Amino acid sequence: MVGVIHPGAYFVALLNAIDRLGPTRAIMARSTSPFFAVALAVLFLAERPGFQVVLGLVLIVGGVMFLTKGKVGKGTRSGDWGIALMAAFFSGLAPAVTKAALNLGGRPVMGALFAVIGGMVAIVAVNTVLERKTGGAFWIRRIPRPAVWLFLPMGVLTGLAYITWFTALSVGSVSVVVPLVQLSPLFAIGMSRVFLRSEERIDLRLLIAALVLVLGAVLVSLGRT
Repeated sequence: MVGVIHPGAYFVALLNAIDRLGPTRAIMARSTSPFFAVALAVLFLAERPGFQVVLGLVLIVGGVMFLTKGKVGKGTRSGDWGIALMAAFFSGLAPAVTKAALNLGGRPVMGALFAVIGGMVAIVAVNTVLERKTGGAFWIRRIPRPAVWLFLPMGVLTGLAYITWFTALSVGSVSVVVPLVQLSPLFAIGMSRVFLRSEERIDLRLLIAALVLVLGAVLVSLGRT
C-alpha cells in the first residue's frame, strides 16, 4: 500500500510538477507535505505535535505561499502548483501508513523493498494506461536511451533514500522525521544552480522561501511530540 502511494502516485505527480515548474519550485511546493503528514499522524497515530512543531509547519507552508506568488515563467498555470501539492499529499500520507506497518513489526529495509515493488507496479500500470494510445503495449521502447541512463541513478538514490527514511521512521515519530526531509529544497537549489543555470531562475524570492522552509524544519526538529 505504501508503494502504491509513494513512490507510485507520488512520483507520477512530482515528475509532472518538475516538468511544468522546474525542480526547485516543484520540490519546494512538495514541502507542504508535513501538514498532511502531521494531520494524519494526529488522527490515526495519536501523535500530539508540540508548539515548536506547529510553528515550524506554519513557517514551511508560509514559505511555499510566498514562493507561489512569484512569477515562474511563461506557460505556468495555477494547476501546475496543484500537481505539486498532489505530490505533497501523497508524500504526507505515505509516512503515516509506513509508521503503522513498522509498529506491527515490519523491518525498515524489508519495508523499503516492498514499497519499491508496489511503486513500480503502480507506475507501470499508470504509464500503460496513459501511453497505450500512442506507444502501444511496448511504450517503454520509446524512452530515449540518454534519458534512461540519467533516470537509472535516480532509482539508486531513491532506494537509498527509502532505506534511510524507513529507518528514521522506525526510531522516531512522523511529526518530527517527515518535516526534516523538507531540507531538500537547499539541495535542489544547489543542484539547479550547478546543472540547470540556463533553465532554472534562482531569484531572491526563491532564496527567502527556501530559508523560511529550512527554519521551519529546524523548529520541527527541536520540537517534541
